[in-house]
Amino acid sequence: MLVVDRIEEDTIIVESSNPATGEVMMQKIPRTWILDEIHEGDILCKTSEGYAVDEAETKKRRAQNAQRLRQLQME
Repeated sequence: MLVVDRIEEDTIIVESSNPATGEVMMQKIPRTWILDEIHEGDILCKTSEGYAVDEAETKKRRAQNAQRLRQLQME
């Protein structure tokens, strides 16, 4: 899974993790390889044409993060 960490001029910085080790890595992807409009926090998936936003996974992760934030605010 690739998570958009930040968007620079012509480069997208994504965070990925190795499922076997849990190691987190940062990667650079040229903006020209991105097929959709993207925002920080979006989840990307690789396609034959480049990288696209995984709308369902992005929505799911945003909902999980919003729930965590609400829980922290209640403590």
